[in-house]
Amino acid sequence: MNPQAKAANDSNRPKTDADEHIFRFTEGNIKTLACAIIFATQYIGSRASEASDEDVAALEEISAELKKGSVEEKNCLIQAAKELGVESWLDEMGID
Repeated sequence: MNPQAKAANDSNRPKTDADEHIFRFTEGNIKTLACAIIFATQYIGSRASEASDEDVAALEEISAELKKGSVEEKNCLIQAAKELGVESWLDEMGID
């Protein structure tokens, strides 16, 4: 079950202290994840000569999920891409 579906199913259960810490990210955590996503998707994309339908599907799913991100999350992706010198990645992934 994906995290969003799980969260929807768990919406009626009592909240615990653990719930408060699950999604507590700092700017540094988000930036680290943004860089990792960029590196991973670039690697998958660089395998063009070996690309399979599964690779293409994975990139499309990643892109779709990133487009659902908050303004803060997208801004972090934009900042990370600029710092890594891969601004074109933003267009490739459809990040505005």
